[in-house]
Amino acid sequence: MGQNAATEGADSLGNLMKRGQVMQEVAILLLGLSPGDEIPSIAQLATRFGVGRGTVQAALALLRADAGLVTDARGPSASRLVACDAAGLWHASGRQGLMLLLPFPYSRRVMGLATALADLLRRSPVAHSLAYMRGARSRVEALAAGRADLAVVSALAAREALQGLADCEVLMRLGPETYAAGQGWLVRDDFALWPDRLRVGTDPASTDQSRLPRLLVPRGVDATFVELPYLRMQGAVASGEVDAVVWPQDVLPQHPGLQVLPIGSQLPDGADRAVLLSRREDRALGALLGRSVTAEQIEAIQREVLSGRREPSE
Repeated sequence: MGQNAATEGADSLGNLMKRGQVMQEVAILLLGLSPGDEIPSIAQLATRFGVGRGTVQAALALLRADAGLVTDARGPSASRLVACDAAGLWHASGRQGLMLLLPFPYSRRVMGLATALADLLRRSPVAHSLAYMRGARSRVEALAAGRADLAVVSALAAREALQGLADCEVLMRLGPETYAAGQGWLVRDDFALWPDRLRVGTDPASTDQSRLPRLLVPRGVDATFVELPYLRMQGAVASGEVDAVVWPQDVLPQHPGLQVLPIGSQLPDGADRAVLLSRREDRALGALLGRSVTAEQIEAIQREVLSGRREPSE
């Protein structure tokens, strides 16, 4: 191959790469728009992405073919979005499916949260899947590593996780009592309130199950904290390995001889609120969910599950 042919080939490859990058950026921009919204002009897009107008025009042509993009010209420098296929835009932005990580559905409150998110994501045009993973720390680590697109944690856990993790951010905040409420102490029936010394089970994989016991033990009680996975906590209390663990009051203990006592104090700030975390650079996800999922919708479905008006579902 001669030098001129090689140079032309490199230029052609570079143009294709630019066209693809611009198509991804424009797809992300369009995901956040609704029919009737104004679209930046070709000149504005070319300036924004640092490319020629021809590259922008080629990218828009691809989106018309692959994502059903239809625009309505309003003069030489303005146009409005008429229609587009959100699933096509999602794929054009370089994405396939959507993975959401949730805490184990150990209480009706968490099941309501899972039901709401599953229902709302089914209405979106993007294929999605839900997975349950024990411990907020594990979910945040999976999100940061790119093994998931969204992770649900408490606002308390999010605040701690994000202090040393610049790759993730809060995409959506939910209201009070969307993550935890009505917490109690799971203890044996013969438990005496309050002993001078107390062995309390904590789950190191969970920010909430690790932090809450330390914050909620009454003053004056000499507490020793014993690390336990959440699934072992009931058995550990029943066997006497520990004296108490923090436990949702709406979850009945399966072991005989156990009871749930009210905590009698307010939960720490953020422990009762759910948040959705995403990776900071994932602008496509923010644009997509902005069209189809709101905090108010999630909370309304969760309340239906909590009240019994709706059965929880995956």
